[in-house]
Order: sequence, then C-alpha cells, then structure tokens
Amino acid sequence: MTRTKLSILLLAALGCVACGAPQGPHVRFASASPSEIEAAQATGETIWYDFEAGDEVPLEMGLLGVAEAVTDQPIRMVAQRAFSIVVFPDGRTAFSFDGSSLVSAQRVARWSVALGHDAQRGRAAIVLFIGQAQDVPPELR
Repeated sequence: MTRTKLSILLLAALGCVACGAPQGPHVRFASASPSEIEAAQATGETIWYDFEAGDEVPLEMGLLGVAEAVTDQPIRMVAQRAFSIVVFPDGRTAFSFDGSSLVSAQRVARWSVALGHDAQRGRAAIVLFIGQAQDVPPELR
C-alpha cells in the first residue's frame, strides 16, 4: 500500500473516531421549562434529553396494535440512573447510558405480559424493562 493511501485511511479512521455520537443541545428533561424544550427542538439538531438518578417526570403509557390501552392519568417515572434519550431530527430515538455511545431504542427494551385474575375477572399486566442487556432481570430473558 502506498504511503498516500495509508495516510488517507488513517485520516478517515481518525475522523470516524473523533466524530463519536451526534452533537446537539442537551436538555435536563426533569427540570427543563417548556421554553427550554421548545428552544432545543427549534434548533433542528439532534437533542439529548438527559436524566439523572432520582429525576421524576410524568409518564403516559400507551399500548397500540392488537390491543389498546392508555393511562387515564400520567404515572410517575423515576430515573434509577443517569441516561439520555437522544431524539434525531427525523424522529428516530436512541438511548445513551454513558453520554457518548448510542444504543438503538429497539435494542434496549424487553417486555413481558402476565395474565391472571382478581375476584371479578381476568387481569393483564405488562412489564417493560429499558436498560442494558446485562441488567435484564432473569424473568424477562
């Protein structure tokens, strides 16, 4: 390989490493005002919505598809550790657990459904785990 080709390959490799995760504004979601969230969205850039352990935000749950369910009132979501939800301009989302690398939203969620009953009728419960593969509870593996 010629010296010029080797130099080009090294520069390209360094460029890829230096780029890392997409850049864009960071918003501490739990404490952000509506105007701060709107300002970040108006940039048209990738937005990092950051959460710290203990952050609480209202969460509305919805199930769509072969069955439908939507919470009447938001439930309370409490962050158990620091993470970011990264939203791209085209609407795609990813998670970051270290502030630099991204994991596809489809790769960090596991779910399970439990069917049982109470005194009057059958009941269903859905458990959704979001996190890293090594932290998945055994019952969801």
